[in-house]
This record gives sequence, structure tokens and C-alpha cells, in this order.
Amino acid sequence: MAKFLLVIYALIAVCAASEPEGIFYSEKYLPPPIHVPSATLHNGSFTTRLDHFRPQDSRTVAFHYRLNIDHYREGGPIFIFVNAADETTTQWIESGLVVDVAERVGGALVTADHRYVRQNIPTATASFEDLQYLTVEQAVADIATLVVTVFEHLGRTGSTPVILWGSGYGGALATFARKKYPHLVTGVFASSGTFRAEVFDTTYHDNLSANLRDHGGLTCHALVQNSFDILLYLMENGATDYIQERLRLCDPVDNQDPQEVGLLFELFIDLISNYIRRYQLFGLDNFCRDMNYYYADPLNSLIRWAIYAYGYDFQDCINSDYNELAALLAETDWEASAYPRLRAYSYLRCTQIAAFRITSDYEMTAFPSLLTAEYHYQFCEDIFGPSYNRSALQPAVEHLNIQFGGQEQVVPYVIFTNAGLDPWVGHGVSEYDTHEGEVIFLYYATAGQDLSSINLGESVELTLAKQRITDTLVRWASV
Repeated sequence: MAKFLLVIYALIAVCAASEPEGIFYSEKYLPPPIHVPSATLHNGSFTTRLDHFRPQDSRTVAFHYRLNIDHYREGGPIFIFVNAADETTTQWIESGLVVDVAERVGGALVTADHRYVRQNIPTATASFEDLQYLTVEQAVADIATLVVTVFEHLGRTGSTPVILWGSGYGGALATFARKKYPHLVTGVFASSGTFRAEVFDTTYHDNLSANLRDHGGLTCHALVQNSFDILLYLMENGATDYIQERLRLCDPVDNQDPQEVGLLFELFIDLISNYIRRYQLFGLDNFCRDMNYYYADPLNSLIRWAIYAYGYDFQDCINSDYNELAALLAETDWEASAYPRLRAYSYLRCTQIAAFRITSDYEMTAFPSLLTAEYHYQFCEDIFGPSYNRSALQPAVEHLNIQFGGQEQVVPYVIFTNAGLDPWVGHGVSEYDTHEGEVIFLYYATAGQDLSSINLGESVELTLAKQRITDTLVRWASV
């Protein structure tokens, strides 16, 4: 996910004095369900080590988890949803495919936030030094500690079946926990897991462009490409006042600052990709139909769609000031920080998991080559200051692949699904020849679409895949 996903509404604060006129095919964007108090869930806590890998460091911290025992029968299995570092949701332990499985087998459902997210913050500050305990390895060890704690709280033993599931980075964490702690974790459902660690990724924009072309049509792809080309042309020719008016920016973009220009383009790319993920193939088709509104002025069509779909009803204008955002993310006081979760997630990306999106030279890519390696490195340095060492990132990424195997996963009892409409699909596991596990490819699905319950209105492809997943999880949970 792009680093600005968590603050997308803070950035696109545009006046809503009047909505764009005309017919819209797209729905208004509604954010996915978030972590909210629920009367059906129980709160729990577990004590985990601040540093799992230094035996002489005995410091511990208290983390929180949420538990759903509505369907639990004594002796039943345990299902744990692994949240990624950029998400906090209890949705999937309240409803969805695995909840349906838990109801059939009498299982308990659990989830917890990633370390350094919400209540699970282990350090006094968000300084670069205090963030050093935010690593993939520490997060995987936290999962093991959580499993043991849930055993204790439910009066269970190590022979109890434990199924982990998650999406994206969360799916990868779940798989890594199965690999490292097979005595604790029985099986895993990794929905659109992102396993290939690399510093820079060129496939995201190419895949998003291909989806627009293959599913939206050549005209849609051309309109999107032209809209970004027009915006780039205006930027390069100094029409910053005109851009400010058209995009309703608070201030003109500094077209001499590649960081500020890159931020604006990354924002608009995220508006498209996040919308498609939320509303799937139907949403992609409707977006493309709306892009035809001003056929001769695709930039205006894109702006018109974005204003309508995302509401833009927060303030009077978009604040696209890169330096202001960088200053907010550089705040090290957890209480004072406007975006504490985004600072933590940025640290994890800048120091270990990376996957910075850069634009390839592929001629069919709909997006201009503004998001470069330097753009992302500069972002990390602007947030974390002189303590950040960009040269350490490549070795860290390579070490992560050595430890956990990247896309070469040979751990048994894992279901890997890959969604054809997921721009990160190239980071999933596509080949898997191990006992009790499989790879399922969903050509017309978006990332995480297989997490929801079986729905009679969905595609046959998705229904059949969900049934296969259900049957496998029921078998594993009944061991």
C-alpha cells in the first residue's frame, strides 16, 4: 500500500460548496470498516517482550487483543486474524468467511493490532531510536506470544488447532509465523499476501495500468494516461496558478520541488487504485464510464470523478504542501503526532520492507515517471533525519528474503490466494508444491475480496474459491 493511504482524507480536503453536476456511475467512496468498540467482542491483553531477540533484555510491554467467542465451544479451534502495520480492523473476526468457518467448528476468533499501532505502542516516543523494535521479526514473535496467551486465557493446550489468516503484509506475517512456529500454528490462509521483498517495485503501476486497459478498455486507459500527461504538461510549463484553481489546492504547487510534485501525482494514483480495490471490477467499470464525461478533457473528468467519489467535504481546499506533511510525520511525540500510525508504518517501509513504487519505462504505463528512487529515499530522510541510512535498506531487504524465503514458500498447510486486479499481485506466491496447501488465482477479484462470506451475487470463480478455502480450513480446524 502506498504510504499516503492512511492520510488520504487529510490531504484531499477540498471545498464541497457544490458537487459536480451530471450523472455519475461511480458510488461515493466509503472507507473500509475500522477498529471500533463492539458489544460482541471482549478485550484482552498479553505481555510480550520489547525485544524478542536479546535474552539479556528482559523488558516487557502490555499489548491488547480483541476476542469473539460467540461461536466458541469448549475444545474448539482458535482463529487469529493478523492485522498489517497499516490497518486496524476487527471486521474479519465479526463477519466474513473465516467467521462462517468458526461457526461451523465452534472456534474462537482473535485479532490484535501490529506493534506500534494504536494501543500496542511499546516505547515512550516515536524517535528513530525508539522505533528500532519495529521489525518483521519482532511482529512475528508477537504472534507466537499472542497464541500462547490465548491458550492460557481459554484454558487450552498446544494441541489446539490454530489457524491464522490475513491479507497483504498481514498474510505474509501469518505465513512467516507458521514457518517459524509450526508447533503453535496449524495452518494459514494468506489472502493476496505480499511476500517478495524488494527496495523498488515497478510492477504496481504496470499492473494498475493493465487492469485499466484489460478490464476498462483501451479508451479508459488512454483517458487516464492523457489526464496525467496534461497535468504533467501544465506542471512543467509553470501553470501552477491554473493547477491550483483546477485541483482546488490551498497553495500553488512548487513545480521546482520534485517531492511536492511527486506527492500530488501519488495522491491521484492512490485515489484510483484504492477505489478499485474497494469497489472491485464493478467500481473499475464505473470509474471508466465517468472518465468519458469530458472526453476531450480527461483531466477535468478525473477531477470531477474524484470530487464526487471521495466527497472532498472537509475543508476549503487540498493541502498538498509536502514540507508540511513531512513535518507532521517527523513528530516524535506519540500524543502530539497527527499521524502516529503512518510514522510507524513509514519507518517499517524505510528500514525493512520497502517496496517503494516507481514508474517503469513500459510504454503502456498510464502514469508519468515522477515517482523515482530518489523521491522515496528523500521522503525517508525528511521524516527520520540524519539517523536514517539509505544504504542500509538494500541489505535489510535481502536479509528479510533470506530469513523468510520471499516468494519461495515451502511451508505446508498454507492457502495462498492471488487476485488479478491487485496491483501487488506480482509479490504473491504463484507456485507452491507442498503437502496440504495450494495456490488459488482469482482473475477477476481485488485484494482481500475472498475474506468476505460466500455471496450468491458474486462470481462463480470467487464462490468456488471461497468454498475450497472453507472446506480446507474446516478440515485443518478439525484435526
